[in-house]
Amino acid sequence: MSNFWLLEYQAITKIEDYDLDSLMFAIDNPSNGELFSNHMVEIAGWVVSLKEGFYIENLQFIIGDRGFHEVTSFSPRPDVKKVIQASKDKAVELNCGFRVSIPAYLTNKDCPLMLVAILSDGVIRYPINLCTLVFLSSRKELLGQLAFTPVVVTSTGRSGSTILCRALTHHPNAGVSNVLDNPGELRFIEHFLMNCLIQTGQCPGTDLNKGSLYSSLEYLERPPFLAPSLFKKAGDSKLKAYVCHTYPKDYQKGLFTLLASYFATCYTSPDKPAPTHLVEKSWDPIGIYLGHLMIEGFKEVILIRNFSDYLSSRIKFLKKIHQTDSLENEIELYASRIANFVRSVNFRGNCALVVRFEDLVSGDEAVLGGILDFVGLENTPDILKRLSSVILERDTVFEQHVTQDEQLDPTEQTLVDRIISKFSTEFGSLGLPVK
Repeated sequence: MSNFWLLEYQAITKIEDYDLDSLMFAIDNPSNGELFSNHMVEIAGWVVSLKEGFYIENLQFIIGDRGFHEVTSFSPRPDVKKVIQASKDKAVELNCGFRVSIPAYLTNKDCPLMLVAILSDGVIRYPINLCTLVFLSSRKELLGQLAFTPVVVTSTGRSGSTILCRALTHHPNAGVSNVLDNPGELRFIEHFLMNCLIQTGQCPGTDLNKGSLYSSLEYLERPPFLAPSLFKKAGDSKLKAYVCHTYPKDYQKGLFTLLASYFATCYTSPDKPAPTHLVEKSWDPIGIYLGHLMIEGFKEVILIRNFSDYLSSRIKFLKKIHQTDSLENEIELYASRIANFVRSVNFRGNCALVVRFEDLVSGDEAVLGGILDFVGLENTPDILKRLSSVILERDTVFEQHVTQDEQLDPTEQTLVDRIISKFSTEFGSLGLPVK
């Protein structure tokens, strides 16, 4: 059984000491001590440049050491005119308003959100810290209990998530969904958490190359999210976003009911006992983090491999599908994606088990036993032997992750070495093995 909680967030906002001769800034909301039930919190404000010849190039929202959003266009704020004239006898650009949704659930005292303005004259650019925001989360209300333990296997691709999930299909107490990414089959826990994040029509996206935000309302149109009663009259996405933003408790209750119903429909039958765990794989470690906060008993297994093998495996895969026209750009983006992935792993603390790909595919029963013990699945010699034998089967599924007999050509190896050299310091500081 896993308890499912409604979260409450308390805002802590601190305005930084910044250069008053260079800019003026104000944040409309949130205010200190304000409480939110929304996982995505909308903040608004304005910022103007007072330095002659300089303008605000963009605003950067940074969580920890990861920039996740950038504002490059601003809206008119005529109400700012009086504020500026009261302190500065000069005309300024009043197209200076901003509004953005931020993931409150990713912030804490050790990992605040920083709002930074980038001033530029077209040649020189320099940052000015404006404010720090923290949203402290607490479990406010128990919405219900799930009849299973949710388990998510997270990776950034080419790391063995398919191999582990395929092996767990042979565990008598595990229900595993979408092992091979079948188009008609959902990664339900991931979609469930993404829908919980829909507040103003946005949620953290899976585009880890840029850490961008994107609209995920289309998830509501996919089975089994077939419009619960809350959405029967919500015919367009704007209305749906309004409902999610205005009634987060009712919305999350509806999603909880759907998740419980999905499990009962797909994994219970009169002729066999229901599994105790529902296992899925995911490539969205940012959104999956919400599961640790909302669902008591939520388990996550994170798979990583050394940096060199990540890049080599990616090149081999791109060659296999004949997509090598922009290989260098693709590999650089992939390296950035891995960096963001590893940073997100650092949010977890003791909430997740990190397993190296090389250890998993060795079929070592001690490694598999550690995974089973961590997620709470039954661990017996017979089960371990069966899982190990499945992992050691060298079939097509395995070989798409590990191709030992195919070597990179000299040009490709040079590319890998260059990317390793460029990122090695960063990856070493993140704790990811390089070679």
